[in-house]
Amino acid sequence: MKTIIRITILSLLFLSPAIAGAQFWQLTGNSAGSGDFVGTSNLQDLRFATDGSVRMTLSQSDANLGLNAAPLSNVNFRILQNQLVGLQINSSSTGANIAGARFLVNTASSGTPFTASNNGVNSEIITTGSNLGVNRGFATVVNSRAAQNYGLLAFAQNAFLTGTETPQSYNIGARGIALNVLPNEQAGVNFGVIGEACGARINIGLYGSDKPTDTQQQSCVVTSSQQNWALYLIGNVQVSGAAIAPSDENLKQNITDLQGATEILSQISAKTYEFKTEEYDFLSLPQGTRFGLISQQVEEVLPTLVMDYTHPAMSNTENEQISPEVVIKGINYDQFIPILIAAFNEQSTLLNSKSEEVIELQSEVEDLQSQLQLMQQQMASMITVVQAMQAKTNNCCNDGSTGSLTSPAETNDRVKLLQNTPNPFDTSTRIDFTLPADANLVLELSDAQGRPLRTLLDGQMHAGPQSVMFDGSSLASGMYFYTVYSNGEIITKKMVKK
Repeated sequence: MKTIIRITILSLLFLSPAIAGAQFWQLTGNSAGSGDFVGTSNLQDLRFATDGSVRMTLSQSDANLGLNAAPLSNVNFRILQNQLVGLQINSSSTGANIAGARFLVNTASSGTPFTASNNGVNSEIITTGSNLGVNRGFATVVNSRAAQNYGLLAFAQNAFLTGTETPQSYNIGARGIALNVLPNEQAGVNFGVIGEACGARINIGLYGSDKPTDTQQQSCVVTSSQQNWALYLIGNVQVSGAAIAPSDENLKQNITDLQGATEILSQISAKTYEFKTEEYDFLSLPQGTRFGLISQQVEEVLPTLVMDYTHPAMSNTENEQISPEVVIKGINYDQFIPILIAAFNEQSTLLNSKSEEVIELQSEVEDLQSQLQLMQQQMASMITVVQAMQAKTNNCCNDGSTGSLTSPAETNDRVKLLQNTPNPFDTSTRIDFTLPADANLVLELSDAQGRPLRTLLDGQMHAGPQSVMFDGSSLASGMYFYTVYSNGEIITKKMVKK
């Protein structure tokens, strides 16, 4: 701006003699005010031209600088000092493509690379004292009822690559930097970029897309081989709200249940590790012991969850490289969530089936325990029966003279016990037996477990065939045993009650 002012003043000084001799120009006699002036005394424009081209035009409502600076309607140009307006350019029109101000820097080259920093607009505010107000290096306000209003539209494009050279340029649509250059001032908070939105049906404070949406970007071709990031962050990320990912069924196809998740996870092991924070300080990796996975191991099991990406080399605003380019393997940790859920469901199903097996085994064990208890009871009853039999045998087989038992082998005769008739029976049945000689005899009835129920005979019996009618009407249907104890013998037969 200082350069423009100097050029304007010098042009006026050099052109003053020519102005004085012009037909419609004069230096004095301005009836509208006192003092001398340079200009016209009527409404004609004051123009400065070289080589037939107008370089500057001053009119009643316009001030234009530059090549072919012809007057335009409703255009104001101001360069002031005392009124604190450094530069004001105002365009008022109902047409399209109106530029309030346009700055163009064109650096042409014959093919030889060169290093330069070009600024279309360079704004600087310097305050040497304490300032409790607000300094804005660049401020824009758009107040319009248009379909789209842009407070700032930044477009960066490298359109001159031939394809033979290696592109090392950076296209940055907007770059925000906030620094505290005086550490002793202890500035509170630095914000590189702040995005805020409110009042509309959909409000988005910051929107990033990896696909072109503007018509000016139609020449930008997006392919699957490119690395496309809607948002690329280095360092910690703080999110106070929910991170929502699209998972609508209407957006999906080929939906199937995930199988074998437990087997998948069994092939991956969690690790503890520490990042090489000093070697890769430009990545702002977290310090201390970390818990996670190794990309190379996950890639062998789930290759779709691992991605090779290139972290670009970064440069400062002076195009000086501050960090190198590096290729990194990254893991999509979010995709492990459904795998973990599927594995949990598989384990739950397995545990439920095992629980059912355990319940069945417990039921079988309880049945076996019941059977064992019953067998123990039966054995105890049998022992009691045997002991009773032994006692009855001892009592019934003593000859009264020597106190010894009579052996069946000595008499060569034995007690005969016949099958009851009828068998099976309804209410009563007859039991027949034969004694080789007079003897004590016990005839006993027992249940299917061998437990004694009643004694049918107990006493001295004569030799020969004998018969006993048994009334079993009070017995329940089932199997029973009847036993004869006599002369050291124990004979048992089975009967059935209908």
